Amino acid sequence: KAAWSLPIADGERMTSRDMLSEVEENIRRVHQDMLAGQLAAVRSRMDGLHLPAKAPAEAIYLVSFYGSMLTEREGDYRSALSEIQRAAEIEERMKLSLYKGMAQHQLALLLRELGRFRESAQLFDQLRQRPYSEDPCEKAKLFNNQAWSTLLAREAGERFGNPTHLFKKALKIYATCKTFT
Repeated sequence: KAAWSLPIADGERMTSRDMLSEVEENIRRVHQDMLAGQLAAVRSRMDGLHLPAKAPAEAIYLVSFYGSMLTEREGDYRSALSEIQRAAEIEERMKLSLYKGMAQHQLALLLRELGRFRESAQLFDQLRQRPYSEDPCEKAKLFNNQAWSTLLAREAGERFGNPTHLFKKALKIYATCKTFT
């Protein structure tokens, strides 16, 4: 698949709404390619994307979020961490309610993968304390991910609480989740 960039028709500036629509459409393709394991296609698309300096915050968020997911899969954890932190900052600063903590959740998962279990568990705890999602599956994931981060922190010798209650809560919520039952 060919790389893409945002077109500017006849020298006219693309509106923010048009730019965001274009980014969303291409990010959908990136997401599909990522799910299919087509990392070369994802890399090609992401490398071809050049947002203008005044791009909408949501467009920058999406590019950073998916850029992080790609670089993590490629094994470039430094870039993945940088990109997801950028997305999380935009999410917080702009109050992007549509994404409600998605970047923070991804950041916590990445921290866990990097062996930063305590930070991961604490971030999951913070996510649980604020409105996140009404979807029971998503709520259960938070409890489950916090439990695993807590367990790994304990196994790494850090003084941390027992995660059993978090696992039990996740299981109880998962039981109400239509996707898993």
